[in-house]
Amino acid sequence: LAPRTALTVAKTGNEAAADAFAARFAALGVAVRVLGRDEMVQRIPGLRPEWSAGVLEPDCSDIDVAALHQH
Repeated sequence: LAPRTALTVAKTGNEAAADAFAARFAALGVAVRVLGRDEMVQRIPGLRPEWSAGVLEPDCSDIDVAALHQH
């Protein structure tokens, strides 16, 4: 994965939940892309077989939680 990227993964049987997650965030304007098993294995070699779907958030950023709370 590239820096500043998040990948949420779903187990086999939970692909609909991954799709719903992606749709909910896309509706908020978040850039998301649903990945199938083959694309996930390209990004995560050795991924266990039970992980079958993913949602990639290419523009995800970390938050400095301590600074946020201090503000």
